[in-house]
Amino acid sequence: SWDSTVQLWNSATAANLATFRDPQGRNLRAVAWSPDGQRIAFGGDSMVVQVWNVSTNSQIVSYAGHNGDIEDVKWSPDGTHLASASKDRTVQIWNATTGAHLYTYTGHNNLVWAIDWSTSGQYIASASQDDTVRVWQAV
Repeated sequence: SWDSTVQLWNSATAANLATFRDPQGRNLRAVAWSPDGQRIAFGGDSMVVQVWNVSTNSQIVSYAGHNGDIEDVKWSPDGTHLASASKDRTVQIWNATTGAHLYTYTGHNNLVWAIDWSTSGQYIASASQDDTVRVWQAV
């Protein structure tokens, strides 16, 4: 949300179950559930992606490798890695448990709006404001 929060709601009762906050109080743009449903990743204007444990409402790891706002985050199909897309024109891959940077894809000439992993986890597609979609071999 633009109010710097990701809120988890019970769809049957409309009860708020948890609220995750951007520590810098900045707008959030992207959110994604882990494949196992136990973690949530989110990022936005603070240029940091955070991973939280949903059941304990606690931060597991954060990743601050971008030099621009985060536009999208996606989990790898096996839940071990995250891809993040940014206004800095890059797609970055990192370890979802440790936050260790693994690889940066460059080549777009404008911000990267959206990313997604192939179901096999072998490829990553990215869409940019430069009017291109690129498909990358996952490292």
